[in-house]
Amino acid sequence: MIRLTAIQDALEKTPAAAMPYIPAAQVSSKPFCAPLTSFKTFRKMIISQVEKAYLTTLLAQTDNSLDKSLDISGLSRSRFYDLLKQHNLSL
Repeated sequence: MIRLTAIQDALEKTPAAAMPYIPAAQVSSKPFCAPLTSFKTFRKMIISQVEKAYLTTLLAQTDNSLDKSLDISGLSRSRFYDLLKQHNLSL
């Protein structure tokens, strides 16, 4: 089972350069403080971070097993590969 804390930990470890509009000192205490970009851009960035954290945790817990990862995530094989490519991850 994927732990939500693993995803939260991954988000807290995101380098400040990946979130240029949020002061580094506020990333863990106030992760959603007034972004200086559009909501659409902010939303894409957050979704991307959560997807990567989810995939990383999923692959670690399934020992990089494609079949187990697909079963747990419920994603199609093609969508799973698209996400891996998008986030520069591999099996």
